[in-house]
Amino acid sequence: MVFTLCGGHIQAIYDGCLDEGIRVVDTRHERSAAHAADGWVRATGPPVCRSMTDGEILGERSSTGAHVG
Repeated sequence: MVFTLCGGHIQAIYDGCLDEGIRVVDTRHERSAAHAADGWVRATGPPVCRSMTDGEILGERSSTGAHVG
């Protein structure tokens, strides 16, 4: 499973996920993707991935380094 914030330059990741049968969950904010991925791992156990475009604010970009799983 991939929690993501949609963006054009990561479209190839979405295509690959769909080709491999990996579920993609689009969120509306970088932090939402991070929290959703963290909650999923805590509730179910299997590792997940979070992928997103760069935020416009430096603080938003820092969320891309969060460790999940």
